[in-house]
Amino acid sequence: MELWFQEVHFGKPHRIRDIVESLEKNTIIEKNEDIEDVKKIILKHYDILEELYGKEKAVKDIRKHIIWYTSGLKNGKEVRVRVNEIDSKDKIKELLKIL
Repeated sequence: MELWFQEVHFGKPHRIRDIVESLEKNTIIEKNEDIEDVKKIILKHYDILEELYGKEKAVKDIRKHIIWYTSGLKNGKEVRVRVNEIDSKDKIKELLKIL
């Protein structure tokens, strides 16, 4: 069984990984957002949504998740303003180039 939930959580999954790492090492680990990590997570999240619900619902659902994923990121506001332009995975990739 693939444990995709270790890679994809809603919100900011990379933060969950950072928390686990901090607890394992018994220290505070502060990391800057890894933009490439966030992009990979968004695309993986989309793939899972598409597999579960089909393209049309996946496109609509990923829009709200992209808003959460990009909050606080440099150029995130521009992505959020244009999120309703998303109609395919290719459009997601194009939009993520802004980050």
